[in-house]
Amino acid sequence: MQSDPTPTARSDELAAVLDASLEAVVGMDDSGRIRQWNSTAELMFGWKRSEVLGRTVAETIIPDRFRSAHISALRQYRETGRSKILGRRIAISALHRDGHEVPVELRIAPVASGESRFLAFISDLTEVRRLQSAHESSVAKTEAQRRLLETILANTPAGIALIIRRDYLVEFVNPAFEALSGRPSRGRPALEVWPEIADQLRSMFRKVFETGQAYHAVDRLVPLRAGAEGLPEQRFFTFTFVPIRAPEGEVDSLLVVGTETTAQVRAKQQVEQLAEVARRRATELRGIIDHMTDAVFVCDARGRLTLINTTGAALVGLDPERLEGLGIDDLAAKLEPLTHDGERHDLPLALALRGEPIVLGRTLLRAPGKAELRLLRSSAAPIRDANGVLLGAVEVARDLTDVERLDQLKGEFVRAAAHALNTPLAVLTGYGQVIAPHLDHLPTQQRKMLSAMQRGVERMEEIVRDLNYVTSIELDRVELARERLRLDEVVKRAVERASRRRAKTSVELAIVRLDPVTIEVDRRGLEQTLHNLLSNAIRYSNPGTAVEISVVGEGSEAVVSVRDRGAGIATERQKHIFERFFRAHVDTPYDFEGLGIGLYISHEMVTRQGGRMWFESVEGEGSVFHVAFPIPPISRSTP
Repeated sequence: MQSDPTPTARSDELAAVLDASLEAVVGMDDSGRIRQWNSTAELMFGWKRSEVLGRTVAETIIPDRFRSAHISALRQYRETGRSKILGRRIAISALHRDGHEVPVELRIAPVASGESRFLAFISDLTEVRRLQSAHESSVAKTEAQRRLLETILANTPAGIALIIRRDYLVEFVNPAFEALSGRPSRGRPALEVWPEIADQLRSMFRKVFETGQAYHAVDRLVPLRAGAEGLPEQRFFTFTFVPIRAPEGEVDSLLVVGTETTAQVRAKQQVEQLAEVARRRATELRGIIDHMTDAVFVCDARGRLTLINTTGAALVGLDPERLEGLGIDDLAAKLEPLTHDGERHDLPLALALRGEPIVLGRTLLRAPGKAELRLLRSSAAPIRDANGVLLGAVEVARDLTDVERLDQLKGEFVRAAAHALNTPLAVLTGYGQVIAPHLDHLPTQQRKMLSAMQRGVERMEEIVRDLNYVTSIELDRVELARERLRLDEVVKRAVERASRRRAKTSVELAIVRLDPVTIEVDRRGLEQTLHNLLSNAIRYSNPGTAVEISVVGEGSEAVVSVRDRGAGIATERQKHIFERFFRAHVDTPYDFEGLGIGLYISHEMVTRQGGRMWFESVEGEGSVFHVAFPIPPISRSTP
């Protein structure tokens, strides 16, 4: 039979256990001096055991603001044998050797024997506090995003509804959808809500649920009643039915996004009718002009003749169908316009082109091939568009030679108006505007769809931004705020952003060279240019290839190059690549979305800052675009 261990052995075992504890263990006597200090305490507070034995707890690990309370509690215990904190778990701050405070949980137990009267078991709460803070932040963000999504759905002008497969039940509608339908629908079967179009809805719903493919209709005619008892009205809608899949993959609901386009369709129909009337009247006007007894001359802003009616052609001896290449100077040389004093002067058409309207001016002309002079009374005026831009000039002249012989003066003024027809823009609809990436309660497919909606909104914002920039360029109102920038750092950040934003694709972005170099440019313009080049390179690259980016300091220039191995650009289209609204891949398999203004904006932005932009491309092999900026003196950075 084994004998009990000696008191010394038990004490050694206890010391070993306390030293191995995952909690910091601090032993303290009645006077508050440290008598025990385990390994965990050394790690937690930065003091070695040999350094703290005999020091007071107050001066070692208790922050200044708690020391007087600690000393008072010790005194009270010595005098009364009672303490409010013994055996309780207390969250408090302790002091590290380097002066920073550590959040801890403290539990103090009395000791019946030995040097220590109290043992303090201390746990570090730093990680717990961090996790709590992260959790609270995540919850707050999720709640904020939920409120944001609710706000957007409640205020978006597009009607949005969620239809579940069972009974085609309307599970959710936003206020805009309720306004479109004109009747309450949430919680009711869609076929009962809109019985007048139940057959159409059933057919479309089945198609989406069975095929899993989105259904999109533009300006669809829908006969809806104004109310539950009203008569059907012919209304037009643009809408999209988007299937939503359950986690197991089956389509269990669909999202309806729609807007009413009745007003736009009616306006478009009216414009088409007006255009047809305008075309008919233009034909009628040309017929009238050609049969006028007055001569009519029209030129463009450069002075080139664009129209002469039959009377005018007979007067000046020209074929009205062969005016190409003829200008006002050719007409003046043929007619030799004179004043009544016999001096040469400009034709009224030329004066009007310079902004000097002529009303009932009198001119003597020598008819071609004839010695006699003809007296003309002319009216001439500049032709301007709605913004006052000069488009050309028109002159209407009447031969008064025979009229003067008969002592009868008559005058007519005929004007031709140029009508600028503005075709209304097609209504752009979206089926969502904001992604809620942390809404964990949504199915995976729905989260993907919301992500697509966000990208669509961002794309729309990008397009709007680009169009505003084009307008600024055309009006010469581009504001450039130049600053010194490390080109290599800006390029690196642009590549990182493009890598995060690009869609799932096998195209990689690879920086092959990155010389440290500083330039003076407008930051926003530079970032926009890099974004355009990288986006195009990714879009037109072949799968499995890499887009290569480099920054090279060459003499007095810093050159950024972006190379892709993809579609390339046809030779005959390369000369137009930097033109506004030019799209190099129209009617090809690479005809992706876009307005054809990205490279135009980039080229303008670079050249307006003293840089240059060029490219090399081989159709079917890829393209490399270069942007060069001058390096200001003493700007080349060291690695």
